[in-house]
Amino acid sequence: MLNLKEATPALTFGSVIFRTDLFSLDEIKSWWESEFGASFFLESVFNPSLDYYQKEMSGPLARFLILSSNPVSRDSMLKSKSWAVSQEEKHLDSNSQRLINWDTGLLTSESFFLATTKSYAHRFYMGEGLYSELTLYFEEGKWVSLPWTY
Repeated sequence: MLNLKEATPALTFGSVIFRTDLFSLDEIKSWWESEFGASFFLESVFNPSLDYYQKEMSGPLARFLILSSNPVSRDSMLKSKSWAVSQEEKHLDSNSQRLINWDTGLLTSESFFLATTKSYAHRFYMGEGLYSELTLYFEEGKWVSLPWTY
């Protein structure tokens, strides 16, 4: 007989890019923690070019990473990305351009998944217009990227 097992818990991950002239870091942290609870905020750890977002978001931009402290069920990824999309929609300018960009995902002991609104061959449909992408996996003591990992 087949024995189905519950997946081990994960930690909710976030990456946020925001207009520093419109939002404070404390404000963004407060929004995240009101939804996901106590978290680790990793500032200045991940600082790639923000040029891709500059055209849409204008103004001075900052990015930081967030990792929740509280383990969650892996099926919560749909809920976390839905929350992120609603935050983006809440903070649009008069031309319907984003002023804040939230990416969410899950970190487990063996993998790192991102949620996205964009379909592609390597992305699994989760429902509600959202997809999941395996971005990194853990093998032989190290994290391994995939061709689409950015």
